[in-house]
Amino acid sequence: MKGRKNSRKIWPWILVIALIAAAVVWRMGLIPGLSPDSDSEQAVLTTAEAFLGSIEVITEGSGSVEAASSRSVRIQYKGKLNEILIEEGDQVSDGQVLAEYDRKSLDTLIEEKEAELEELNNSISRQGRGGTASVTSPVSGRVKRIFAEEDDSVSEIVERFGGLMEISADGKLKVSFPLPEKNASSLMPGGEVRVEVEGHTKKGVISFVKEGVVTVTIEDDGKYDLEEEAIVFSRTGERLGSGILTSNYPYLVRFEYGIVESVQVEENESVYSGTVLFHLRDVTYNREYLNLLKDRQELVDELTELRAFQKDPVIRSPFSGYVKKLDISEETDVDEDEQLCTIADLSELKLKVEIDELEIDRVEIGQPARIVFDAFEEESYEGTVEKISGAGNNSGGVTDYLVTISLKGDNRLKDAMSATAFIRVAEKENALLVPVDAVESDGNEKFVQVMQNGTTEKRVVQIGLINNRYAEITDGLSARETVVVSGLQNDLQLPIYTSGNRSWFGSRRS
Repeated sequence: MKGRKNSRKIWPWILVIALIAAAVVWRMGLIPGLSPDSDSEQAVLTTAEAFLGSIEVITEGSGSVEAASSRSVRIQYKGKLNEILIEEGDQVSDGQVLAEYDRKSLDTLIEEKEAELEELNNSISRQGRGGTASVTSPVSGRVKRIFAEEDDSVSEIVERFGGLMEISADGKLKVSFPLPEKNASSLMPGGEVRVEVEGHTKKGVISFVKEGVVTVTIEDDGKYDLEEEAIVFSRTGERLGSGILTSNYPYLVRFEYGIVESVQVEENESVYSGTVLFHLRDVTYNREYLNLLKDRQELVDELTELRAFQKDPVIRSPFSGYVKKLDISEETDVDEDEQLCTIADLSELKLKVEIDELEIDRVEIGQPARIVFDAFEEESYEGTVEKISGAGNNSGGVTDYLVTISLKGDNRLKDAMSATAFIRVAEKENALLVPVDAVESDGNEKFVQVMQNGTTEKRVVQIGLINNRYAEITDGLSARETVVVSGLQNDLQLPIYTSGNRSWFGSRRS
């Protein structure tokens, strides 16, 4: 009985072992007709071809927009505002009425301006035309040119010629000419030469030689006029060059107002500091009368604008935006140039986003950005990186940097709306690309598994640009070679090739 019981315990184990052995033989195909169906059971190996295409690297950050600029709307005329039609936060459009004036206060202002104009008119009519003055020489020298004549307007002559008279302040004339190639080294400052003007010859001295130009001076004895040609010769009689005779140190005599009564000197006459050059008349008339006329014209223009404003006494918005601040309330007396409100201009916006410290080094001013607002996720706006902050904000061991992006606004976008910016930090055309999941790492070494005649070969490669979809291969692989894609997600739109079912997505070049 005891032997029978032991045989009963062993039998189940023999049966289990036999079943396992049979399964192994069947799986290996050693039993004819009982091999597994390879088409239905064999795992599918996912692969992809390396191809030429474009790649871009994007970094992103989120933030909120604000108006790029704000401008104040100011009170144009003193008076009282009868009604203010806006509140802080209101959206306003270009030309929209912001406030209305009290007409009676404008009537009072016009009366005040008219009384001021009448007083100016009386002052002008009482203004005499007398007043004389003498213009004296501020320096000693020789009169070389007289621009003003009797009865000329002083202000007109000065505006036209720069002065009433030109005096050679040191009593010398000069002539400049290009440095000659021959005997150039012998022409040194202080050297003597001969100068011929209008048939007369006079001793000259080389004043300076600078930047290829020689300047020679002669004493002005009153025989020579300006603008005449002067020919310069060496002491041996060799011609060196020629130029136009001018004052060595010209001094232009100026005055502001008046009419020339008489000219007291002549050209080439020697004068001293304090010598009377001109007698003038109507000096007071020109100065005070013209100032009064100017004040009157400004007041007339102001009255004209004020009367036109009185017909439609409202303050309008100079552009579209929203009211950021309101400074004045209704039924308040206001002064000219007082601030009514501040309007934020939403035609130009700034989006400030935070970029991780690992990405900020690749962000540069001028890079394009695609912006998606939380309120309009199906659309995008174009922007440009405008500013990168150098001060980081550390939170939880991670430092972010503020990046400012400029973009155009429209009627739908409002202040403080949330948005995400996708900044293109790098891009390349005609790059050799594989899915990013095809690249594996072994320490610092990068490699891919290349399909070769039904087997895989480990291939070390060099990586260029890389994003969450593609990796650029700069060395170690050729276009159209097939690589194994590991861990590929089904929802990624990549150029994938799978067991006879071939499809691709995105831009691709042969």
